[in-house]
Amino acid sequence: MGKHKHKRTPEQVERIRQAALKRDPSTYLRGERHQNYKKDKNRYCIDCGKKHRHRGGNDRCLECYRKHCRGENHPAWKGGKPSLCKAIRSLVKYFNWQQDVLERDNHTCQECGATEHIEVHHIKELKMIVDENNIETTVQANDCTELWNINNGKCLCVHCHAEVHPDQRELILRRAV
Repeated sequence: MGKHKHKRTPEQVERIRQAALKRDPSTYLRGERHQNYKKDKNRYCIDCGKKHRHRGGNDRCLECYRKHCRGENHPAWKGGKPSLCKAIRSLVKYFNWQQDVLERDNHTCQECGATEHIEVHHIKELKMIVDENNIETTVQANDCTELWNINNGKCLCVHCHAEVHPDQRELILRRAV
């Protein structure tokens, strides 16, 4: 009987047919019946000239696309340097700073008193400290005393942390799951 549990009456079928005739054909025609159908879906690579199946507006074969879409040609290219703040967060000294703040605050949220899903929040943003102290390398970060001051950190549960950073709310709350 198809995907419908009950058989349609002839009146229902006629109403559906009439409604379909009023619709824009480009919204439901597929394949050869569609106005934008092109018989030859194969294209030729702009780099090597090899015939390839055209997909997603790409003018290169898969092999050439993989070679071309690297480094500064990649759409997500951001200058070739990993984020300094991300590199600082991967330092052992950063991990130790977090542990010191957690121990000082007894692994308890300083806003609501929760003891689960606790994170360490920078009172003064890490990026601001990096910019103000002209830190350009992780070696300079290791030597910066302001960066490792435990009074610049406090424990927050993910919910309170999300309230402090409303622009990063979804990202922060995902960490609690």
